[in-house]
Amino acid sequence: MPLTAAWSEKTDRHNSGAGTYLEFTFSEPVRVGNGHPRDGMFQIINGSVTEAWPIHRNSAHWRIKVAGQPRSTMVLLLPARNDCNATTTACTRTGGTLSGSMMGTLTPN
Repeated sequence: MPLTAAWSEKTDRHNSGAGTYLEFTFSEPVRVGNGHPRDGMFQIINGSVTEAWPIHRNSAHWRIKVAGQPRSTMVLLLPARNDCNATTTACTRTGGTLSGSMMGTLTPN
């Protein structure tokens, strides 16, 4: 079964520097390389991920906090990567990688 990801709680707006929380779920629990998930798991235009963590240990359900630039639309992309040795790749315990990218767009409040 391919690894997928989908937004489970996502707003369409961001609070600029104050931060906005979003939640997404993988189809099964993952690990993220040797790095910290906030440091590159997502590719972002006009913003950054300031926090990222699984809701529960070994959970497929994740929460991230993003900070957008004032008056700018933020684009978030969780890209499909296939190198489980990379520090920013989400992989299953058996080495499965994301089968397709997940994207979201947030406009400023």
